Amino acid sequence: MGYWHAHPKSHPNKWGALTAIGFILFAIAVSATGIMDVLTDMGNDLHMGVSEQTWVVNTYLLVVAAVVVAGGQFGDVFGRRLMFAVGVTTFMAGSIVIATADVSTTVIIGRALQGLGAAAVMPATLSIIDVAFPPEQRSTAMGVWGGIVGIGFALGVLIGGFLTHIGSWHWLFWFNVPLCLAALAMTFWAISESRDESRSRVVDVAGLVIMAAAMFSVVLGLDQGESWGWGSMAVIGLLVGSAALFATFVFVESRLKNPMVHLDLFRSRAFIAGNVGTFFITWALISVILFVASYLQNFLLLDYSALKAGVAIMPMGFAMFTLSMFSGRVIRWIGAPLALTLGMLVVAVGFYLLSLVSLDSDYSDFWIPMILVGAGFGMTFGPFSAIAVASAEASRVGEASGIVNMSRYLGGALGIVICTALYDTAALDKLNEVIGRLGLNFSAREKLDQLATGNDSVVRAEIDKLGSAKQTFIDGAGQAITDGFVVAMLTAAIVCTVGAAICFALLSKKYPTEIPPAEVRDKEALEEA
Repeated sequence: MGYWHAHPKSHPNKWGALTAIGFILFAIAVSATGIMDVLTDMGNDLHMGVSEQTWVVNTYLLVVAAVVVAGGQFGDVFGRRLMFAVGVTTFMAGSIVIATADVSTTVIIGRALQGLGAAAVMPATLSIIDVAFPPEQRSTAMGVWGGIVGIGFALGVLIGGFLTHIGSWHWLFWFNVPLCLAALAMTFWAISESRDESRSRVVDVAGLVIMAAAMFSVVLGLDQGESWGWGSMAVIGLLVGSAALFATFVFVESRLKNPMVHLDLFRSRAFIAGNVGTFFITWALISVILFVASYLQNFLLLDYSALKAGVAIMPMGFAMFTLSMFSGRVIRWIGAPLALTLGMLVVAVGFYLLSLVSLDSDYSDFWIPMILVGAGFGMTFGPFSAIAVASAEASRVGEASGIVNMSRYLGGALGIVICTALYDTAALDKLNEVIGRLGLNFSAREKLDQLATGNDSVVRAEIDKLGSAKQTFIDGAGQAITDGFVVAMLTAAIVCTVGAAICFALLSKKYPTEIPPAEVRDKEALEEA
């Protein structure tokens, strides 16, 4: 049968519900990566400094990470369809605010609204699928869910570049509006309301505030570590403070009758495995999109335009979408422990092959590894989330969904921080060695150093001043960027291998071949209580 429970009668049109979910998922995923493509044009148009551009990206991540668990709980308490509709509307409002912005402050406010919307939508999507589809169809539905997210991430680079090329950066955000309107229209036609009727309507304000503060602190600390300095009091204070807040959260929640997070969820090996797998696979997904796109567009290497880089990444997106359609069948055929472990190992192999890229490589060295990475993502991205949500009682699926999405955003944030730090270290070591041999003054060295961090607009003019040393620098700098890329890809390969081992250990020990329907599992939970 499969791994998931259901309320088969909850939704009159389950495929219509999945269509509504697909519209908003695609909009969120495209915005997540498309923003990176339009940021330069946006900054030039609105006269943003580097700090403001950073906050355009970070505000969204900070807001969604801070409140996504609360969004899941509110769905359980007040209604999953309601939270989905509120989230879609809020995300659309944020998109309109950004699309009509003429100052950077307005853009940042719009990104905060998008973050609030995504924090309400993402847990609701998993919850609605969990209660809408019977066990024999839910694996397929979750495969579609993962495939849409993956292809949206991959297409975001392409769509952002294309819309900016034919119009302006504003178009990326207007692009979201019809998708959100379609999602809303489908919502009230296809999705019936579901909630935990037995649950108290009292909101755990203390848990909400503590969790939001803890998530905000850890994500901000990780995100600003490099620019503020990892040894700075601000970063240390944020990270230590977040650890203290998480400990306080556990203490408070364990003593409440109606907590925001029921800590007994973590007694389930399947729930832990789903969250661990989601954490590691999101780390890997963000890494491949960020670093491959950057490598392809570097003007000293393949020098692709943003549009061409988006097209080049598409094999990964299509492989992810295609394999996600069959992930449920494979899991039913060979079992979740083996299927998910193999999926993560395929991703690891793809990253290892990407780490073999050299200065002389062309696109032929990228597309096969990217197909492998995409295929592995397709096998794991949706199912890890599904297994975590399915391990919870039906009355807590929103809560479980919120926790899974918290793991997703933490994985993405930590992946960017660690891989970027290792990339910069490897690239800068080689780059500084090359610059040192040329005997350049401090100002020139500082400008050329920016090549390793992707800010190459200042670098081109400086390279032209090198005269006879120009080609020597270009060859050495190209090797430096390649060294950084190789280290980032090897790190992702190791992370996926470790994640595969942990998840296999968690899932293989006494893991059931199927999970009974929600009604049965809720009855069993009551009897145990």
